[in-house]
Amino acid sequence: MKLKILSVGLSLPDKGIENASFFDPLSFSDFDVLIIDPKNIQEIWEGRIPPLTDGTLRVDARSDGGFSKELRELMDRRAEEVELLLKHTGGLVICLLRGKGVGVNCYFIEREHTMEANIYNWLPGTTFTYTSKDPMYLLGTEMKKQKVSYTFSHYYFNPKKRFGREIGEIHKGHPFSQYFFGLKDKIYFEAVISDTGLLECSKHIAKNKVGEVIALEIPIGKGKFVLIPPFDDSADMKKVSGVLVDCIRKSLEWSVPLVKPDWLKNYSLPGEEQVSKKMDSLNDELKKLNEKKEKIQTQIDEIEILKGLLYETGRYGLEPPVREAFSIIGFDVKDPGEYDKPYDLLAIEGDTFIIGEIEGSKAQVDVDKYRQLLDYVTEATIEGKRCKGILIGNGFVDSEPSKRKEQFTEQVIRGCDSQRYCRMTTTELYKAVHSILSQPSDSKTKNLIKDRIMNCEGEFKFDVNILGK
Repeated sequence: MKLKILSVGLSLPDKGIENASFFDPLSFSDFDVLIIDPKNIQEIWEGRIPPLTDGTLRVDARSDGGFSKELRELMDRRAEEVELLLKHTGGLVICLLRGKGVGVNCYFIEREHTMEANIYNWLPGTTFTYTSKDPMYLLGTEMKKQKVSYTFSHYYFNPKKRFGREIGEIHKGHPFSQYFFGLKDKIYFEAVISDTGLLECSKHIAKNKVGEVIALEIPIGKGKFVLIPPFDDSADMKKVSGVLVDCIRKSLEWSVPLVKPDWLKNYSLPGEEQVSKKMDSLNDELKKLNEKKEKIQTQIDEIEILKGLLYETGRYGLEPPVREAFSIIGFDVKDPGEYDKPYDLLAIEGDTFIIGEIEGSKAQVDVDKYRQLLDYVTEATIEGKRCKGILIGNGFVDSEPSKRKEQFTEQVIRGCDSQRYCRMTTTELYKAVHSILSQPSDSKTKNLIKDRIMNCEGEFKFDVNILGK
C-alpha cells in the first residue's frame, strides 16, 4: 500500500507528498505521515486582532463575530486528528520546532475561562509516567524515589527561544540523523527543549553545542511525534523532500510490531514451519551481514571525519579530525573532556605539553588564533610546564587544497616564527595521515613524521623524499 504523506505549511515538491494549509478541510488522520511547519498558523489572528497596550492579543467570544469559537473548533479538531493518527494507526508526525510566537487569549463567558491559543494548540494531550532520575524526593520525613507524571500538550509545551547554527551531538543511530547530515549547511535552530518531563519521556535526536536538545522523538500510542529544527529559505526544497522521505521510510521500518498472543503458537498452518525455518536462516545471514555493514560504516565514518581536514571549520567540524590525525601520527592526544583548559588540542609527548590552536577560514587564517596560542603557551610555561605550540590552519576552505594560496597572514607567520611555534596547514597534515594509512605497518614513517613535528620551529611541510620514500 502506498504511503500517504501530508505536508502542512511547508511546500515540498515530491510526487509522493500532498501539500495543504492548516486551514484546509483535509483531515490529518486520513494520512500515514504528517509533516507540519506551525510557523504560519498565527496568521489567522495576527493582523486581525489589534494588540492591547501591553502588546498582548485578547478577544471576547461575545463580541468577536464567532472568531474564538471557530478557532477553538479548528484546534480541537486538529488535535483529535493528530491523536487518531498517532495512537490508532501508528502514524508519524514531523513538526519543525519553533518558538510559540505571538498567541491570542480568547475569553468564553459560558465556560468562564480563557483559551490561550498559540501555534501548538493542535498538539494531542498525552500523559506519561516515569521514574525520575533525580535520586531523592522529599515526601514528608521520608526520602525515596518517586514516579512522576508528565503531560505533553499545547498547554505544557513551552520551547525556549534560542537561535543558533552550531549542532553538537547527533544520535547517528536514529532514522532522522540523516536530516542533519543531508541538510548540514542549511539547518539552524530557533528553540530548544528544556522541559525535564518531556526530555525524560522522549528519545533525543540532536543537541546544540552546549548540550540543549533541539530534536527529539516522542512515542505516542503506536505512533511517533518527531520535533526537528527548521532550515534556511535558501535550501533546495527538492533535496529537503528527498531527505525527509528517506527519514520517514527508515523511521516507519522501526515501528514496533503488534504483540501476538502466546496461544497463537498452538495454531499453525501447513508449510508454516518450513517457511519459518527458511526465514530464520535468512535472518541469521542478515544479522551477520548487518554486523559487517556496521563495521564498514564505522570505518567509512572515520574516513569521512579525517577528510574533514580539507574542508571543515569550527569546533565541531575541524577540531575532531585534527585531533584524530595527531592520534594516528602517534601522539597521546587528550579528549577535551579530560582537561579544563580551553585548548583546541592538547597532547602529551614525554614531559612536553603540546598545545595546539586550530582555525578554519574562507580566507587566510588571521592573527587571533596566534594570540590565543601565545597566551596559552605563556600561561602553561609560567606554571612550570615544558610546552610546544602548534598553530594548525585550514584557510580558503572553499577552494580545492592544491589551488590554495598562502593560508596564514604575514602577521601570523611573523608571530609564529618569533616564538618558534610550529605552523602547519591541515592540507599538509592530511598528506602525513595519508602516508601513514597507506602503509599502516610502517612504524618508521610514523616516527619520522612525529619527530619532524616535534622538532618543527617554522612551517611543517610533508615531504615523502625527506622521509626516505
